[in-house]
Amino acid sequence: MNRPLVRTAGTLALAALVLVVVSGTFARVRHFEFLDYDDPVHVVNNPHLRPPVRDNLGELWRRPYRGVYIPVAYTFFAAEAWLAGPSGAGETVALDPSVFHTGALVAHTLAVLGVFLLLRELIEHDWAAAGAILFGLHPLQVESVAHVTGTPGVLCGAFSMFALWQYVQYAKGGLDLSSDAKRRSSRRWIIGTHYVLATLLFVLAILSKPLAVALPLVAFILDWLWLRRPLLRAVLAVAPWLLIAVGLAILTKGAQPDQEIAYRSSAWARPLIAADALTFYLVKLVVPLKLGPDYGRSPAWLMESSALYWTWTVPVAMVTLAAWLRAGRWWWVSIAIVVAALLPVLGLIPFAYQDFSTVADRYAYLAMLGPALAIGYRMARAPRLWAIGGATLGTAALAIACAMQTAHWRNTDTFVARALAVNPTSYLLLDIAGDALERRGAWDEAFEYYLRARDLHPEIARTQLNLGLALCRRGRLNEALVSLEQARQLAPELAIIDDQMGMALVGLGKPEEAVGYFQEALRKQPNFELARKNLADTFRSLGRLDDAIGIYRELVARYAKNAAMMSALGSALLARGEAAEAERLCREAVRLAPREPVAHHNLAAVLEQTGRPDEAIAEYRAALALDPQFAEAHNNLGVLFLSQGRPDDARRHLAQALRIRPDFVQARRNLEAITGTRP
Repeated sequence: MNRPLVRTAGTLALAALVLVVVSGTFARVRHFEFLDYDDPVHVVNNPHLRPPVRDNLGELWRRPYRGVYIPVAYTFFAAEAWLAGPSGAGETVALDPSVFHTGALVAHTLAVLGVFLLLRELIEHDWAAAGAILFGLHPLQVESVAHVTGTPGVLCGAFSMFALWQYVQYAKGGLDLSSDAKRRSSRRWIIGTHYVLATLLFVLAILSKPLAVALPLVAFILDWLWLRRPLLRAVLAVAPWLLIAVGLAILTKGAQPDQEIAYRSSAWARPLIAADALTFYLVKLVVPLKLGPDYGRSPAWLMESSALYWTWTVPVAMVTLAAWLRAGRWWWVSIAIVVAALLPVLGLIPFAYQDFSTVADRYAYLAMLGPALAIGYRMARAPRLWAIGGATLGTAALAIACAMQTAHWRNTDTFVARALAVNPTSYLLLDIAGDALERRGAWDEAFEYYLRARDLHPEIARTQLNLGLALCRRGRLNEALVSLEQARQLAPELAIIDDQMGMALVGLGKPEEAVGYFQEALRKQPNFELARKNLADTFRSLGRLDDAIGIYRELVARYAKNAAMMSALGSALLARGEAAEAERLCREAVRLAPREPVAHHNLAAVLEQTGRPDEAIAEYRAALALDPQFAEAHNNLGVLFLSQGRPDDARRHLAQALRIRPDFVQARRNLEAITGTRP
């Protein structure tokens, strides 16, 4: 019997078993929903994915979106949006979350395969499977896999593991060059191919998530400390990767400017913050309990806590003990990988999420390679019977813990309930909970969450902002302006506050004042496209049609085949008398997004103005069938019915518009014109 062939077949079977166990444990995520935690921003309402056409994708490759440059990840999202169904490509609510969750699961399974192949190359033993199981099933990995917005991290992990696998093959090949000139030349070509593939995979990783900037250091650790190649050769090998990482890090940092960070820790405190983060991850690695999306372990919290002054002793004690016990090379390399992979998010360089917490489960995704290497190496050298028993029990325990943690991510309600149990003072989570209740019509309960967040953290601008946004949504605009102004005083650099103040002023019938706020928002954040559209809408309401149309055309060019932008441009062109072009754009918007109420509403306005009232009524009704709370559509349909001599129908729709929006001045005036009294 051919023993190498048997060994290869056994290795493949073991790899397949690992993948089945991991994918089976996470299989339930395919039936999970989108969460109100980042999914609307990055996927559901991302204008570049509505629809996922080439021009929209090109925009994601040309410039950062939401402060990060991850075009590979967004291209993956675009492919999923296309698979989710062409009819839903341009709509807000039609995307199928199962497609996105399945994509994340596939990417995680590939990452686990990459870990297995890498560890098999490093420890040269099939017990690499034990390390791959730890990497794939540790509860710290759940957030990245079960949360759709975590997909970039999983994609980054998959590309990273395959990149390191190819890099290790390249480095090992350099240790074993034949003395025969012909064979040496052939061998060098193969080695070079491994390096080129590794570099391409590294580029894909860093374009999936900036966390891959740590990969050159991880590759160097494996090259110099594990494979023991000469220092100079290892440095020269990772130098091109380092240059790529630095270049993209500068781009990302420029897209996410420092002024967006509300609290910047002092330089002297950052090593202590980093040590505290390392302690946190070490504890959660060993005891993965009470896991959540927001731990509230921010620099601001740490500076007021005694923890800052003692948690640094944990990693120092571990290193000291290992040195005293003369721990093996495997231990030092594993720890070095953990530190290297976490280095970008330890707080030595401030980053935006630190306003909430320096630590997060998703940041540990790549770092889990370190423990995986340690477990794989030790299992390969343990007595066979003990290793098999330990692996069986460990896999079962990890699978159970992972499945229990995964269940918390099923939908927004289960997510919020668990997250608030872990950190009941998180203003981020309190806001998400309030928003979920508000969408179900439980306004009073929702408002309690917004107030609770504000009362717990009155010094944080975002709590005042979130309360102001909630008040705006309920039409309590004067109260909203008070909260928004307080938020503006706390964080004058946040453009979103100016934008929302502008929207509140528009609602109060003060569009001239609103223009200045929108312009100020764009001065602070030039790529703030929502503020740009709000400015255009306000220009249109003021009759400054040329200004409005210029902005709309720019937005239509940037967001190719975006129904909302086309519909807005059509509405402005109609106001300027260009009815034919307006109708063409509005019909195209309806074709692209047949379930978008605003598209039907704007087409109805075109039809009404061009003397086709019956068609206009049909489009207004289509808008209201999709969104019965569309106050403007009720008002305009009421006015149209009045012009047709149908006062009862007109009165019914105008009254409904006022019930939805008590502050709707135009609807009130229209109803007064019918009834002769104030409603």
